[in-house]
Amino acid sequence: MKTCSKTTAQVITRAYPSCALLRRHPEPNLSKLRDLESFCSKHGLQLNASSSSELNQSLERIRHELKDDSVFFDVLMNYATKPMQLATYFCSGDVIDNGKD
Repeated sequence: MKTCSKTTAQVITRAYPSCALLRRHPEPNLSKLRDLESFCSKHGLQLNASSSSELNQSLERIRHELKDDSVFFDVLMNYATKPMQLATYFCSGDVIDNGKD
């Protein structure tokens, strides 16, 4: 997912090099992410948060496991938002290209 978003941002920036509005998500809060993993483990659920794609796959698997307990899954999803940090928005013209992709 990160690659797709990055590629999309690169295409938009090439089309609008000085005025594209882009969004960047900082890495999740690791302490809160570990708390989420502990919460899942305590409830017999396996969560892999080693990368954003692994986290998404784990949450999807857990959703299927909890298909008969939507209330608990909603609680879990609320808990899963805690480690996430707010996105920052910036204009492509404000970023210096250092040649890295």
